[in-house]
Amino acid sequence: EQNMQSDGSAASEEDPPKPWILLLNDFLSDEETDRLIDLGHEIGWAERRDSPANKREVRHVHSSKMALCDQNSSCEQDAIFQKVMEKIQVLTETPKSHFEFVELVRYQFGESRGTHHDFRAHDAWKPAGPRVFTIFLCLSDVEEGGAMGFPDLDWEFVKLRKGQALLWANVLDDRNSDLPPTEKHPEMFHEGLPVQKGELFGANVW
Repeated sequence: EQNMQSDGSAASEEDPPKPWILLLNDFLSDEETDRLIDLGHEIGWAERRDSPANKREVRHVHSSKMALCDQNSSCEQDAIFQKVMEKIQVLTETPKSHFEFVELVRYQFGESRGTHHDFRAHDAWKPAGPRVFTIFLCLSDVEEGGAMGFPDLDWEFVKLRKGQALLWANVLDDRNSDLPPTEKHPEMFHEGLPVQKGELFGANVW
């Protein structure tokens, strides 16, 4: 069977894999999305306005609020939160013990996530390796703004709805190697556009 590229031409073994993003409708129920937002309220939303240390990895500043589901939070003991993690475990075929702490996020008027890449070079030296996948869970509808943009994918914009999940790979898949993928995908920079009206709740899972 011959592999084909998106333009219909034959793909050689040397061609790098094409980037992809996967949008899953109704991945979370209203009960699950609402509970994750409540967990954020319980943990407390912290201001985050981080200026990137590595200008090559992050092109703009991040301005939002976040709540971390770490070992000191109530997330680990929450049945609904654990059910969501089990869904992601099945989807990615990755044990949830391999996930980073889930980052709950809240974007209010004018807040955004500038263009950045979730691959972090220093993670390659860690036992867990780099962030292979990113999953963004949309926990609420936003009236205006807040879309997810991929500038290097011909400016693809995804307007997310409550309950949807967006999945993409941060690394290149080396089809000729049995080793885990550790090379950053150069086209998977992305950004969260400013919220124009309302507010957007979400969750980052790596």
